[in-house]
Amino acid sequence: DVLLLEGIEPVTYKGAMTCPDSKLWLDAMQSEMDSMYENNVWDLVDLPAKVRPLQCKWLYKIKHAVEGQQDTY
Repeated sequence: DVLLLEGIEPVTYKGAMTCPDSKLWLDAMQSEMDSMYENNVWDLVDLPAKVRPLQCKWLYKIKHAVEGQQDTY
């Protein structure tokens, strides 16, 4: 579990990697990737000719408990 102390939500990967909590954001992203891998969320396949892959984007959000305090990931 990861607790983000600053309460700052970066907008981009670069922002996440340059903020004081960069190690925590990186740990949270690695945890998410591990979870998707363990749950077989996708299959890697060769891309057909003239087909562009879908883009994706990380969204950086801090979970909050009911009382408004930061929650752990």
